[in-house]
Amino acid sequence: MCKIITIIRSSGKDDKELRILFSAQLEKLKEEPDGIGAMAVKPDGTVETRRELKKGKYADVFYWALEQITESRLIVLHTRTGTSGNRELNNVHLWNRDGLYFAHNGMVEAKKDFQPFYSTQAGFRTQKDSRMDEWERLTEIMEECAECQANAEGLACKRHKSVMNRMNKLEAQSLITDWDEQEEKQAVKKQCDSLEFLESIKRPILAQELEELAEKRGFWGYGVLYDEKTGYLYQLVEKTVYAITGEEKGYVFLTSYEPETSYKDYITETVEGLTLYREKAEEMDIPDDRIFNLTWHTEGIKLTDGVKAGIAKKQPVKSRK
Repeated sequence: MCKIITIIRSSGKDDKELRILFSAQLEKLKEEPDGIGAMAVKPDGTVETRRELKKGKYADVFYWALEQITESRLIVLHTRTGTSGNRELNNVHLWNRDGLYFAHNGMVEAKKDFQPFYSTQAGFRTQKDSRMDEWERLTEIMEECAECQANAEGLACKRHKSVMNRMNKLEAQSLITDWDEQEEKQAVKKQCDSLEFLESIKRPILAQELEELAEKRGFWGYGVLYDEKTGYLYQLVEKTVYAITGEEKGYVFLTSYEPETSYKDYITETVEGLTLYREKAEEMDIPDDRIFNLTWHTEGIKLTDGVKAGIAKKQPVKSRK
């Protein structure tokens, strides 16, 4: 599964801590083998991106993004494990389509093959030939749902029950396709489904229409869409997203996975004229009151005004008639 980091930075008060927290994520990000993309948005609205396919280039993009933190209001970084489309640079996320930048962790149905066929209860629409993808998706929800408040109290939440019912139906009807067959179908497709989703978005963006498109296309996961022309950041949330805030409220650090809070430090000593290095593991001391989740209860489209984030708008928002 892909990984996304989103940083919304309002001031430089917590920059030292933010740089350490960001640096601690590199090894986790390397787990995804199919490319890395990063975007930095400066206070004047200028957008810069870096994208690389080769794993040997991950560090170049990662440390470029790290250096942008102190000069940027928004940082997005994505590493990819492909579930649709070829392994090529064109499918590395943080694409730019007429000033719309997009990265996605999760699933979205291919436009040309989309055929809705089941239950709105669990909040999904999938195509008839992607039932194995559906099974994997439902399994991941079950794992996340195991940590929800209802389960902590020994109960099954409404979503949990819906997912269990759907999984039972899939198993009973023997609708799970063979992985080899699924992979063979995906190999024929060259373009990533998430890129197709971006190309389906029309300007000017209206939050309601974006949410309707996400529902129509069976969107699942965490998506980050930035509109360079308006300075708006849209976050599409259909899974648990982790959030850490700065001690001085100088940033919000969002991840599509449970973030790493331990990091490596290096201690040097000079002995008999030799400089010696020793690696030391450190744990960031982040209080519980600064750790949050964007949970199922807040799923949907989240909108961040670029002006509030300190990013200059280049064009006013207009309603489409």
